[in-house]
Amino acid sequence: MAEAGEQSKHDAVSATATAAIEVHEAIQKKLQSQKKQLKTAGSRMKTRKSTRTRQRIIDAAKEIIDEKGTTNFQMSEVAARCNMSKGALYYYFKDRSQIVSIVNEEIGQGIISAVEDISSHESSAVDALQDICESFAIALSGNRAGFGALLGEFMHRGYDSVNGLDNRYGKLAALTESLIERGKKEGAVDPEVNTSLVANSLIGMFMFAAASYLGQEDLMGTSEFSSQLMGIVLEGIGTKQGVQNACQDLC
Repeated sequence: MAEAGEQSKHDAVSATATAAIEVHEAIQKKLQSQKKQLKTAGSRMKTRKSTRTRQRIIDAAKEIIDEKGTTNFQMSEVAARCNMSKGALYYYFKDRSQIVSIVNEEIGQGIISAVEDISSHESSAVDALQDICESFAIALSGNRAGFGALLGEFMHRGYDSVNGLDNRYGKLAALTESLIERGKKEGAVDPEVNTSLVANSLIGMFMFAAASYLGQEDLMGTSEFSSQLMGIVLEGIGTKQGVQNACQDLC
């Protein structure tokens, strides 16, 4: 009997100890889960704050570029505009070129979005191309310095800068090529022309013509600008006699 009583006590103590261990482990798991949740929430808050800070820096750089008319700003100017130290600024961006690259990226993406929207809504390829001309002029009028920086990069680096635009330029070229093909089907574009060559030529003409338009905004509106540019695209600038003479010379 005594032995049975001792065994019963031992079993009871063991059961209590086991239950205590299980409770302790459950509490530890819950605490670890809470810590993980807090860490994840903190990480998300830190990420959101970091994103906001980066955008604040980009916006400040845009303001300075617009005021100076050039991308040749100092990192200290951006830091002062954002009320932060240069050290804090370098935590987010390693140098000025990285900031300028992002500004150019935003400009390029804005142009692509406009072209995509126009291409999907206009009733004809010619109308779409004319609206693209006009949208270039409007967009660039509101972002002179930024577009100037984009053109400056192209002029300085040449074809290498086109390669650097990779996805942006590729999308723009693909959209323009689809409009050229659409124009061929609609009878507005010569079916014999090389689509890729024409698309790349149009992109260059639109961009550089829009840049030159910025100094003539008082002389013509954006609609007049786009109409004249499309006249050059579809009809050329030569008279019939001039075209005939050129053909004779070439032949």
